[in-house]
Amino acid sequence: MNQPKNARGGKYIPFTRSERLIPSLLISLAIPFTIFFFGPFEACCKNIQEFGFVFADFAWLSLLAAILTAGVLFLILFNLSGKAYDIVYAVTFAIAFMLYLQGNYLNLGLNAVEGDGVGVSTYGTGAMVFNVILWLLVIGGSLAAIILIKKKREILRLVSIVGMVVVIGIQVMLFAVMSLTTDVWVPMNERMQQSADNGAAADGEEEEYLPSILTNANLTELSSEGNVIWIVVDRFDLKYYNSILKEDPDFFEDLDGFTLYDNHITKYARTFPSIAYMLTGVENDYSTGRVKYFENAYGDGEFLKELRDNGYNINIYTEKYYAYDDGTVFEGIADNLSSSKQYRVINRVYLWGDMLRLTLFRYLPIFAKGWVGTINSSDFNGYIEYEANKPLFDSGMKDVYDWMTESAFTLQSENKNFTFLHINGCHMPNSYYEDFTPVLSTSDKWDEKLAMRVSFKLVNYYLDEMKRLGVYEDATIIITGDHAAAMSDTKDLEGSRVTTLLVKKKGESDTPLAVNHAPVEQAQLRATIFASEGITPENDYGKSIFEIEEGADVKRYYHFQKSVSGGDDELVVYEVVGDATDFSNWTIVDRINVGNLYK
Repeated sequence: MNQPKNARGGKYIPFTRSERLIPSLLISLAIPFTIFFFGPFEACCKNIQEFGFVFADFAWLSLLAAILTAGVLFLILFNLSGKAYDIVYAVTFAIAFMLYLQGNYLNLGLNAVEGDGVGVSTYGTGAMVFNVILWLLVIGGSLAAIILIKKKREILRLVSIVGMVVVIGIQVMLFAVMSLTTDVWVPMNERMQQSADNGAAADGEEEEYLPSILTNANLTELSSEGNVIWIVVDRFDLKYYNSILKEDPDFFEDLDGFTLYDNHITKYARTFPSIAYMLTGVENDYSTGRVKYFENAYGDGEFLKELRDNGYNINIYTEKYYAYDDGTVFEGIADNLSSSKQYRVINRVYLWGDMLRLTLFRYLPIFAKGWVGTINSSDFNGYIEYEANKPLFDSGMKDVYDWMTESAFTLQSENKNFTFLHINGCHMPNSYYEDFTPVLSTSDKWDEKLAMRVSFKLVNYYLDEMKRLGVYEDATIIITGDHAAAMSDTKDLEGSRVTTLLVKKKGESDTPLAVNHAPVEQAQLRATIFASEGITPENDYGKSIFEIEEGADVKRYYHFQKSVSGGDDELVVYEVVGDATDFSNWTIVDRINVGNLYK
């Protein structure tokens, strides 16, 4: 009887060079293809509406890295022999298999760009421990199988070959399907080509086009005739306010003439659709997609149009994707709007590096995800430069601070000014220390007090410039958040969500910060601006916060967008009566399936 080639009489016999060829080649391809090529490619496909670039912008870097890494791995594996080959092969096979398993089945839905930033997760200890045990079992089992089993080793070889063919084959198939069904290979300016129907074509000829953008133009311009300044510190939760105040009782001493409204809630729990709602008052019923909602909101909203009709220049500084998609919705309204025909990637290597970190966040085991550092979804488009008269505005605080400090604040006297300034603020993770040097330490990746200090270094600089130019007292100033801290996006609320609201009425100054406990809400801020400015609007914006008395018996509604892993997003509607800081006053009154929140 013939005995197995590698196990005559149960004796260990190493794989020959010819037997090592195919499994070594497949293993060497699996890991680099997943991490360096397919992972970044799929991330681009899944976030194609958010990113201002496409995979084609850095595909050659991904391909080169994958080829070089595969070559090195193959040379190492193929030239090892005996038990050294067995051990390295077993571990490499297990890692390749687990990377695929982790990225596709073990991440509990965390497969896209996180608003809170890569490196910050909500995994519990139990999930982390289970994940580590699973990785160790697979790696240990693979090692034990190839070392201890002396008979029928060719079956182990066949199983590993089939396993890698399946892993690579599925990804190749998905690569082909997504290449055909998405625009991930099409340059952005071609993908967003303007149609003749909306005026894109000139003289009957098509021209390449990018959506209009909100730039940083006029950021340091104020008016001697009067100013409305609305500063949105992202995720400015009241608990962050109280936390920094407890540490430093004089932290807000520059806010003379202001009143803190500590019983204020927003309508929505996330930047989208909160920013658009703040500026328009048009609610999102989720019956349409994100882009259509922006078109409806800014098209139907009368607030900005009425301010302009009353002699205000309008400058809106906020995030693309989360607050608007195509800036043409601001045509005839925003003075910092600019069109662009082309874009370029400022640093392809850095862009690819961040895409690689995003990929590693997806495929690494849970305990290792924090190793990739911190990166926010808005950071990616910082590598894109548009051919416009000014840079695209982004809410990153270092960029905003640099723009403000590099150009002197000036006064114009032609019209009054309305300025809406949205900064990253308290959105996780911390990106900078107070001197705007990058936060690299994982221990400092989230510190609410640091977030407050960096935010108000920027805010106080703006207010100091208003005082220097003599326009502070006569201005209406609102400092608030677009929403409170969610704590968890996947669970019903387990505590109150109160957003800080600081308001300085026109004409008020040189008085200590006051506190008002009136039950107010985000929907009243547009009416508050008109009331402070002494304007009787043509449209009905409801009551201003000045009309709401402390202890008033009013009902307010908070729409919490809850992410459901592996399913649709759910809108959980809370009714709030009385003191919003007391969670016993929050009652769930409705649950609505809204599908994909960012569809």
